[in-house]
Amino acid sequence: MMLTELQGQIERITYFNDETGCTIACLKVYGRHDLVAVVGTMHPMNPGEIVYLRGDGAIISNSANSSKSSLTNPRFPRR
Repeated sequence: MMLTELQGQIERITYFNDETGCTIACLKVYGRHDLVAVVGTMHPMNPGEIVYLRGDGAIISNSANSSKSSLTNPRFPRR
C-alpha cells in the first residue's frame, strides 16, 4: 500500500459507528470521475462536507475501462 492524500466532498455515509468512529463513506474526489470508498476511524462527517484525508490507498482495476479506489485507515492531517 502507498500513502495517498485525497481532497473531496462526502457523497454519502454508508456506515458510521458512534462508539468507535468506524466509518465507510463515498468521496467525490476532485479530478476523478468515479467515487472513492473511504474506510477507517474518523470523526462524524456529513454528506456535502469537504474533507482532506491521508491514508493507505490502492487503485484496483476491474477491467480496462473501470477502476475502484479505496482509502483505508484515513487520517486528518494536522494543520
